[in-house]
Amino acid sequence: LALAPAFATTVPWLRDLDGIGVGAHLAVVGEDPPLLTAREIPTLVDARGYLPVSWRRLLPLVAARRVDLADVEREWTAQLDAIAAEGLVVDHLDSHQHVHVFPGLCDVAIRLARARSVPAVRLTRSASHGPVGQVMRRLGLRFARRAAAAGLAFPDDAAGLDEAGRLDEAAALGALERLARTDAAVVELSLGRRARRAVRAVGARRHRTPRLHAGHLPQPRCSIGPGTTHMIAQLFRRPDRTARRAFALYAAASRGDRLHLRVRWATCPIPAIDAEVPTRGRVLEVGCGHGLVTAYMALTCRARSVVGVDIDERKLVLARAAAKNLEPGEASLEFASSNDGAVPAGPWDAIVIVDVLYLIDPDLELALLDACVAELAPGGVLVVKETDVVPRVKHAIAKAQEVLATRVLRITAGDTLSFTPITELAGHLADTGLTVTVRRVDAGYPHPHSLLVAKRPDTAIH
Repeated sequence: LALAPAFATTVPWLRDLDGIGVGAHLAVVGEDPPLLTAREIPTLVDARGYLPVSWRRLLPLVAARRVDLADVEREWTAQLDAIAAEGLVVDHLDSHQHVHVFPGLCDVAIRLARARSVPAVRLTRSASHGPVGQVMRRLGLRFARRAAAAGLAFPDDAAGLDEAGRLDEAAALGALERLARTDAAVVELSLGRRARRAVRAVGARRHRTPRLHAGHLPQPRCSIGPGTTHMIAQLFRRPDRTARRAFALYAAASRGDRLHLRVRWATCPIPAIDAEVPTRGRVLEVGCGHGLVTAYMALTCRARSVVGVDIDERKLVLARAAAKNLEPGEASLEFASSNDGAVPAGPWDAIVIVDVLYLIDPDLELALLDACVAELAPGGVLVVKETDVVPRVKHAIAKAQEVLATRVLRITAGDTLSFTPITELAGHLADTGLTVTVRRVDAGYPHPHSLLVAKRPDTAIH
């Protein structure tokens, strides 16, 4: 929002987030002053130089042709210029209070998107049968046709507008599940300030729900903007068929746990982790938690025999209950307790560790990695997904979430937070004789995910 007082403060944060998309939240309503003067946009401002406070004041003026759409285009162009001047590349457009879907204004938004080579636009929809819902639905269909004709991408479905002001935990989960049942490739969930407070309050009360995170179209991510959190993605990032089957295993879990699993999918590159695991053989996940990653790996390839271990018995109860919902022969999946933290005896064709090492003491990190290497079969791989220390802003986001999860909500076991650079872990494993590769897998995510893959030689290490 180029008009916002915080614009100058937040721009450096965006520059430090490699790979994150940037949306332009265009405004011709609201309490913030326009970028242009009253002389430059005379029909858009009042005698004091202020914009209309809300769409309810703007739209009658547009309908009566008292607002010159050329003034709207000049102001929005100035806002896009301000963003471009900061070196940011916009990958989608939306507008304050959704005014870009209304007649006249939609043509301006589409024209600017094409002129600026912006590939996508946001499109909020309504499923309500009330008067406002019907109007928004018709406007949405009209806008979708025009955007498609212009070659612009937009969400296939959306939720949040109808629930505005009453989007508590139950409504949020219901909206997510409704979106997940659609055939849409890209969906959107919008949460206002009140809804975010309600979700946080429920999480604090139930010790379940972590904070949701954010990014932009066209890549599946979520963004935090003034007054609204726009979650645009494939459930933010839409679950694939395997993930949907994995979620179904947890159908009997509490709403808080199911929402936690959805957020886990949205914020963790699970398919990228799975792609590094052999398609057959014995696979172990150390620190499996609720078991979502473990279940995903088992469901992806039936030739895998997958075991998950953890020290948190409450999470293991949920994971074991999920495993019982598998159809006969559907997957080989089991969970076991590891109260002493020992790595189960191998040989394992693959050992997977996802977001565990930073929860333990640095010296124990290396000891755990050594224990895993010792249990690998010849030719086996150790796959480690960890939160790196760069980029700095993403690291700050991840660290804040983990402080919340471990010390406030208590949904994750661990007394220590120690983020070791992924390059140091890679160096240690290379010294043991493994072939090590490291790559970043954080494009489109708010966290600095890095993936380390260490392969043991086909012959024993001496």
